[in-house]
Amino acid sequence: MELFKARSYALQQIAKVKQPIAIWGAAGKGIVLAHALKLTLSVPIIAIDADFHRWSKYLECFGVEILSPAKSIKHSSKDMLILVSNPNHLEQVKTYPGNRFDVGIPSKFTS
Repeated sequence: MELFKARSYALQQIAKVKQPIAIWGAAGKGIVLAHALKLTLSVPIIAIDADFHRWSKYLECFGVEILSPAKSIKHSSKDMLILVSNPNHLEQVKTYPGNRFDVGIPSKFTS
């Protein structure tokens, strides 16, 4: 029950986001996050993944496009919010775009 409450609260908070979103990580956690976001938001959403095997493909849910890190940074707006699906990669992602974007993990919206 606590997990459901935390998820509901996080989705309520993220529903307030009006900027484009990129999900860093297009594997399992990223797919689940994309699914929840696409059900909640009406802003553009892309996925970013370091694995070149995933580039130019789409997540199974809702057809979220997967871009390479270089392509996503090159073609993204400055107000994009990058959500990191795996917290172990947070520091790497923060430094990659040169602090150009707002980078966080989805739990940032639960506190």
